[in-house]
Amino acid sequence: MNYFEYLGQFLMMTRDPSLDGTLYLLSGVGDPHKKFRSVHVAGTNGKGSVVETLASALQTEKMRVGKFISPYITRFNEYMSINGVDITDAEIEMHLAKLKPIIESAPMEIKYFEIVTVLAFMHFAHHNVDIAVVEVGMGGTHDCTNVITPEVAVITQIHFDHKEVLGLTIEEIAGKKAGIIKQGVPVVTANTGESLEVIRRQAADMNSPLTIIDPALINVENLRIDKPMVVHFAGEKFKTTLRGRHQGVNTALAVEALRLLGMKKIKEFRVNHPARFDVISKKPLIIFDGAHNANSIAGFTAMVSDYFEPEIRKLLIVSMLSKKDPGEAMQQLALGLSPNTEIIFTGGVGDEFHKAETLQSSFAKFSEHPTLCAEFADALARADGTRAAFVVGSFKTFGAVKNFVYNRGKEDSIMIEIKDMGGMPFVMKIEDAVEQNTNYRKTIWTGESLQVTMMSIEPGEEMGVEVHPEHDQFYRIEKGEGLFQAGPARDKLNYAVPIKSDWAAMVPKGTWHNITNTGMRAIKLYTVYGPAHHPVGTIHATRADDQGHHDEAETV
Repeated sequence: MNYFEYLGQFLMMTRDPSLDGTLYLLSGVGDPHKKFRSVHVAGTNGKGSVVETLASALQTEKMRVGKFISPYITRFNEYMSINGVDITDAEIEMHLAKLKPIIESAPMEIKYFEIVTVLAFMHFAHHNVDIAVVEVGMGGTHDCTNVITPEVAVITQIHFDHKEVLGLTIEEIAGKKAGIIKQGVPVVTANTGESLEVIRRQAADMNSPLTIIDPALINVENLRIDKPMVVHFAGEKFKTTLRGRHQGVNTALAVEALRLLGMKKIKEFRVNHPARFDVISKKPLIIFDGAHNANSIAGFTAMVSDYFEPEIRKLLIVSMLSKKDPGEAMQQLALGLSPNTEIIFTGGVGDEFHKAETLQSSFAKFSEHPTLCAEFADALARADGTRAAFVVGSFKTFGAVKNFVYNRGKEDSIMIEIKDMGGMPFVMKIEDAVEQNTNYRKTIWTGESLQVTMMSIEPGEEMGVEVHPEHDQFYRIEKGEGLFQAGPARDKLNYAVPIKSDWAAMVPKGTWHNITNTGMRAIKLYTVYGPAHHPVGTIHATRADDQGHHDEAETV
């Protein structure tokens, strides 16, 4: 059973929330949450943007920065990262091995998010991060992350969301969010009205200095897809790669938090914030936004109006999780609807989504604009470049959209270059036109008596390499249990690629070594299976589908 299956056995949350389970687990592994500085970020909308802005800014100060987000977008590892590098599967298994005995001995029922949070704090402590930017999962008071004592707390805009857990009024919800305020810890917020009064009272009770940002005093300009946005705040000008007027407030919150941390003023923020008005493809133009409640949908429609002229034709693909009440979100969608827009409602990418007809019926209560219902894949296929396409309503569809773009938006082909080196055929070069983000071995092409598989070496993972005795190239590359051994590769072609200069001293010619990927990104590992005396030349072929089939190939 792998870690993902193991964690799937635990309940996400209960109706009787407390921090007891999280604290019990932490105490069993040495209280890792007390071993690093932190910033705590709560709120309904904008907390992810603030977290990403803070993390990127702190990294520019040569700091080792941990980041904990919730939810993840496409893969579990995204929950926790250090300087932009997600935790590896091997590291998760390592920390979980230490944590399992504590889980099994717990006198209370342990929940999924308690384990995930503790894993993150163990990861940060293990790597001695200088500071961690921690995003609240839900609420604040009883959120699993609310065991840290941060140096600064940030509370972003508060709106209605998760009413069944957080409360039916803004005052109740704000009270939960304000629960992250600790004794004497500075707080930054840009809330107004009832939410602000709740935060103000909590800060006063905890003797916490409160910085209040007035959203009306923040101006933004240069709203262009291909250029950084300019934010005017407190008499100064800041640039950010975040998109949308509402990001002006989030940028200001990050600026103030950095000031309270004693950091020098940073004027330009290069923020990578996936799934937020994210340009997934330029040709055809496809933009993804994870907006999934009334306020974020209103922000999304405002961005469409800001960035695209009314006469531009648009395609809007909408899906929503069934645990979300679509009513208010559909009302905002109807209110902010841009002209020349075709709307397609879908049932998303699984059983956890509302049926397309449910969303269509809800939308029809607020607008007579004609709409369609379709399968998610069929709706995406209509993004043909004749109009700007937008996908909105749930982060859960992000992976499907990226896969669609990678498999359709690039040439569906592969090139294999084979040369003779000392009387033996060597694969010198492989060019795969389609991005493959996978940590398991997958066949990407078969044909011409060859089979090409690909897997990735994640940061921190090992691979075995053998260097040709006469040439500065890898003789073979392997990954996986039982593969780190020398010997003839009778069923493989030899694979030669230039050795990185910093690896040359580590791997002498004619020897076999295990080396670790110490980089920030995964390394693609290709293995070419074929006869030992395959003809030299260049093979151009179509890429295989998931079953390893191919259409045609030719050898040059």
